[in-house]
Amino acid sequence: MPVVKKIITRLMFIVVISCPFYSCIPTKKITYLHDAEEGSNYSVQNISYVIRPGDRFYIKVIDPLANSVLGGLEMTSSSSQQTPNMISQTMSVHDYIVRQDGKIDYPMIGEIEAVGKTIAELHNEIYEKCKGYINNPSVKIYMTNYNVTVLGEVNSPGLYQLITNNPTIFDAIGLAKDLTDFANRKEIKLIRNNGKDLSVHYIDVTAPDFIQSPFFYIQPNDVIHVAPLKVKKFSSDNALPLVLSVVTTIITIVSITSR
Repeated sequence: MPVVKKIITRLMFIVVISCPFYSCIPTKKITYLHDAEEGSNYSVQNISYVIRPGDRFYIKVIDPLANSVLGGLEMTSSSSQQTPNMISQTMSVHDYIVRQDGKIDYPMIGEIEAVGKTIAELHNEIYEKCKGYINNPSVKIYMTNYNVTVLGEVNSPGLYQLITNNPTIFDAIGLAKDLTDFANRKEIKLIRNNGKDLSVHYIDVTAPDFIQSPFFYIQPNDVIHVAPLKVKKFSSDNALPLVLSVVTTIITIVSITSR
């Protein structure tokens, strides 16, 4: 019996010592842009999105002197959801849709060729056309079907709608309420719709030079899938009960055989 007690004591000691390691994850695995130096400058590859048929835009042209809106349309959105750079909202009834012929029909200034242009180029064309009605027009334009899907090891997976011309992958992660501690930040899968086909890319958001990646900026209809770390398979949520079950079985066998 003393031998049995000694074995049981050793087994319990091993379990107690091992438990903390089941859920421990190195800090470098959950840190974005790990080892990035303060004040470092990185050149960013901003690959501008090219407008396609079916895209939707909120367009607002203001006459600063008359304090009026060209066409008399206003967009309504919840002010509680607005930030200086990004607004999440449902589809507005005042969105302008790019028709299959590639054009947008805007009040007073008529049809505008949109397909094949970047958002910046569309903005400039609307600005130039409005000069015939307003001396110094103020033009606001946002894409309202700038959707991104975030799945996997995030705190709030789902489909998110952005109104911003240059959203980054961190904007998408922020909307999904950040990655979980068990997210594999070194191998995030990004599925991109190129119009005619899909491409799959793996990105590492812990690397400082990720900022220079062509995938730092997301595009409409991107799908971001975050896989779990292997350590999750041995987390305290699932592995500890299994370990305790095995230990209990061993103790039972030892107790029976030692009688």
